[in-house]
Amino acid sequence: RVQGGSQNPLNARGKKQSLQLKKFFETVPVDVVYSSPLKRAIQTAKIVFPKHEIQTETGFREREYGVLEGMKWENAKKKYPKELAEYEKKRDLRLPGAESTEHVQARAKKTIQKIVKKNPGKRIVIVGHGFLNKALLAVVLGWPKEKMAKTHQFNASINELVFENKKWKLLKTNSTEHLTSKK
Repeated sequence: RVQGGSQNPLNARGKKQSLQLKKFFETVPVDVVYSSPLKRAIQTAKIVFPKHEIQTETGFREREYGVLEGMKWENAKKKYPKELAEYEKKRDLRLPGAESTEHVQARAKKTIQKIVKKNPGKRIVIVGHGFLNKALLAVVLGWPKEKMAKTHQFNASINELVFENKKWKLLKTNSTEHLTSKK
């Protein structure tokens, strides 16, 4: 189902993946943890980083999908074939109540700039969402929408970036090596 900005809790699979993430991060130094304020992201952050203060940032919310939220993707494609065909190409979503790609990118960029400025030299973890992560990668790395559209973000995947000399460098994206099962 399309979740978007809905306040759904983690399901059993999400909890299992969070525990696998926790195991991975036990050997990774982390200074600061930020999360989307959505319930499923906060739950993930608390499972993975039980000893850290979890700071929420509205700018890391998932995209609002408007009329699509709660629908099964297959049903949404039948009801909005033209709009979703365009969405698949460029990740532009033009439906009632849906948030534009530009808006998601603008708020993500503003938020990442704020937390990097606040935490110089620190290892920062952001617990986000699939579209938000793609939008954030695209905006900090200068990717066009077409590249963003082709980028995958599995649940509980890891993206690793370094910010040095006022530039972002991508070390890994959509890493799922820590997950024993993606199902």
